[in-house]
This record gives sequence, structure tokens and C-alpha cells, in this order.
Amino acid sequence: MNPSSPPPKAPQALPQVSIPRFIWMLIRFRIPMPVTERMIFSGAGFYVCPGCGITMEREFVNFCDRCGQRLDWRGYKKAKVVEPGPRINRSITF
Repeated sequence: MNPSSPPPKAPQALPQVSIPRFIWMLIRFRIPMPVTERMIFSGAGFYVCPGCGITMEREFVNFCDRCGQRLDWRGYKKAKVVEPGPRINRSITF
């Protein structure tokens, strides 16, 4: 570098662009979401998909087999234990 030459310019930040809602809905499943909940059924535990909220049959898969959400398993050991509540059929009246 020549001492008389000007210093190189710093790279400029990219402009903030808003993503249209329909495009966001298409790509949001590609962004990994952390698995943070585990549901207990009669002593057996199943992790819960952060995208659809349904328990997953298999552990450590890259995507939810029901909704296609990409999963991040890095914090799975800190997953909150969630117990399913009683199923109440509200259509029955007394």
C-alpha cells in the first residue's frame, strides 16, 4: 500500500428491505427454530415442534415431519417439560 494513497473505504451496510408477507410465509420454515419443549405421556417424553406445536415421533431430525419446520437441537437438554392437560369434551352438557 502506497503511503500517499487514501485508506480503503469501509463497506457500506446493506439497505434494510422489508420482506413481503407472502414471501416470509414461504421461507420462514427454512429458518431453524430451537426445540424448547418436551411433553410427557405416561413416562415417555416427546419433543414438541416449535412451528406447529405437535409432538414429534422421532428425535434429532432436521425437519418436523408434520409441518416442515427446520429444527435447531442445540438447546434440547434445557427443554421445558410440559404435561398435557386433561381432555375436556365441551360438547357434553349435564
